[in-house]
Amino acid sequence: MKISCPSCAAAYELDEARVSPSGLNIKCPKCKKPFTVHRPKSEAAKPGAKPAVPLPGQPGAKAPPSKPSGAKPGTTGQA
Repeated sequence: MKISCPSCAAAYELDEARVSPSGLNIKCPKCKKPFTVHRPKSEAAKPGAKPAVPLPGQPGAKAPPSKPSGAKPGTTGQA
C-alpha cells in the first residue's frame, strides 16, 4: 500500500501485512515526524475482492421472492 507523511508529504510503499487493525506508528525517514498508518477502510474496494453482497446468480445469493399464491400470470392485480 502507498502511504505519505502528513508533515512533509514524502511517499513510501508499505507492506499492508505490517499494519495491524488498530494501526501502525511510523516515524518518517525524511522529516523524523511520527504518524499513524491505518489499513484501507474497504477490503471490497480492491480489484478481485468479493463483493459484500452476492449478485444474483452467484453462490450465496438468495432466490427472488415468489409470487403470491392465486395470482394469475401476466396480471398485476389492478382492475
